[in-house]
Amino acid sequence: MSKRKSERDMTKTGKSSAYWTDICHRYAQGTFQFSTGKRPGSRKWKEALERIDACPLQRGNKVDLFGRHIVCACGFHKSSDKALIEAGPEVDAGGTSEEAGTSQAEQGVKCSLCSVVVEAEKFSEHLSDYHAEERCDSCKKRGRVQGAVGLLQHIESSHYGALLAPRVSPSKKSLTISVPFTISTAGATSAALAVSTASTSVSIPAAISVSPAISVPEAISPTPSLPQAVTDWESFLPSQFKRVLQPADWVWIAKCLYEPTGQLRQQIQTNWFYPPMQPKPSPPEPGWYFRQRMFLWAPMRMWGIPLKCPQCGRKMHHSGIYPKVREVIDMDSRYYLVGGDYPRCSACKLPVCPWSQDVLSQLDVAHRTLFPAVLTTQLALDRKCVTFLRPRTSGNSSSYFQSAVEEVHSEEWARRTIQYLSDCEHHLRKVALVQSAATPAFSAPAPFKPLPLAQWFETVHSNDILSHLDEMKGVITSTYGRILKMDSTKKEDVKELKAAKRGEWKSSHGGQTPTEAQLMASISPGELAKHCRRRTRKAEEIRAMISGLLESVWELSDTTGLRLVNPDSMHHVWEMQQKHLECIQDPPHVELYTKTGTLQKGGKVLNVLRCGRGSSSLESFHRHQCAFIPGK
Repeated sequence: MSKRKSERDMTKTGKSSAYWTDICHRYAQGTFQFSTGKRPGSRKWKEALERIDACPLQRGNKVDLFGRHIVCACGFHKSSDKALIEAGPEVDAGGTSEEAGTSQAEQGVKCSLCSVVVEAEKFSEHLSDYHAEERCDSCKKRGRVQGAVGLLQHIESSHYGALLAPRVSPSKKSLTISVPFTISTAGATSAALAVSTASTSVSIPAAISVSPAISVPEAISPTPSLPQAVTDWESFLPSQFKRVLQPADWVWIAKCLYEPTGQLRQQIQTNWFYPPMQPKPSPPEPGWYFRQRMFLWAPMRMWGIPLKCPQCGRKMHHSGIYPKVREVIDMDSRYYLVGGDYPRCSACKLPVCPWSQDVLSQLDVAHRTLFPAVLTTQLALDRKCVTFLRPRTSGNSSSYFQSAVEEVHSEEWARRTIQYLSDCEHHLRKVALVQSAATPAFSAPAPFKPLPLAQWFETVHSNDILSHLDEMKGVITSTYGRILKMDSTKKEDVKELKAAKRGEWKSSHGGQTPTEAQLMASISPGELAKHCRRRTRKAEEIRAMISGLLESVWELSDTTGLRLVNPDSMHHVWEMQQKHLECIQDPPHVELYTKTGTLQKGGKVLNVLRCGRGSSSLESFHRHQCAFIPGK
């Protein structure tokens, strides 16, 4: 029974449930990443990974907007019950930390602006005292302060300090100040209530005596600056971005795509974004040296180009950022391809990939050529690399190109690795000068990413050819239509040419009629090619003629008696090459000649013809048939 149970717990890939449970725990903690094709195939563990990706803790946020700890929704994250709760400032006058300690630990709410835990009942009061925006009526031009406490400290430091300062001039002129409220030790709450009272103008002479009702502090402390909220840029990126992007690229790419509030940037000025040249981290981190640039593709938001739905033809709108990111292989490095538009039809409710052929075909040529890559299922190849795949000269194969590009990539990786190791050595020298500093531990540099196989480069080349399929169809169709315009035979062309040459002969020889031999000798090969249409012989006829030629040379020898042709070798070559005879035949029922003009000769009008044989890559076999001969 236990054996059957253990067999049920095994996934399709042969891994146990305990193994996948440990993998899910490590994936939730961020210490494990799935490589391509290594995710579990079982539905049970697929759903578990989907729950982890949807869990709020997976985005890096530990608390919500009100400071409450977020509860794990997937069951694979560590418990946060042991998080320490710091004691907040005293909000109520006369209250002590001992009285509020227990209630804050049990019912406390953590403020996301200052990271202070206060009681839930006094959270609104805390916001008004410390974070509400207030304005001083006496100095409106100087800006605003935060909360009633900040306003109180501002008035004490700015207005009462100037009032109590020693006077330079002994003049008895009165000084008019604005006293907005009566200062007391009732705390922040009473101060906030006193702010709302009407301001009173008080005239104080040069020799002033401070009223006992006003308690002036001995030392005026400056207004404390409240801690600024730290923006978690990494949480803005979609979860699928983090599977492709390197951790060192998360923050700067998020800053290029999003506002500090988390909203997507609407104004985009350029397609290319590069890692910022900020100061290098100390001690050096390897990820900083292997960052990659980004290409942002957003034709709707960047150029305002309207796109239509390929299904219904209605206008589409962009619905945020495209959740998938591609890694593009360039000549010496890699870069990210990010879709800034996610076109969606309001009627069909169907999203469209921003770089699909349906979208690219709607762009004009100028904007379409700005798209830099040819895509496959997982990766993409830059168009500069695709250009080197097009020529098919001797030695230029996909395997040769793959090895050459991989060599360039390895040199670039070695250069960045050397730079990282040099900075590590320089940092160690600095640390050695400080005796109290501990020796840092450096991380290993990023490993080299090998390029895909040569077959993948052939797939990219095929996809590039398929993208020009409509253009090729148009060219082939127009050529085929021009060829079919002619409808005559070779005998008619030769007959007309003979009549024209006969007229020339009579005019140049005093009316003498030429014989058939003289007439054929006067016709040059160039005139035959220019005015007559010809077709190739049938395959059987050519095979018989070549066989007869070979039979006639078997016994030929030189002066020393050695045969000029080796019968065994030539028999083998002829058996291999005669299968190409059908390939060099003209297509049946197709005339390959096009009329380009007329020419008058001997009183006759002759047609000037152009042959379509060998005018394209599909019909140039005759010109390259010598390449089939070994050793040629």
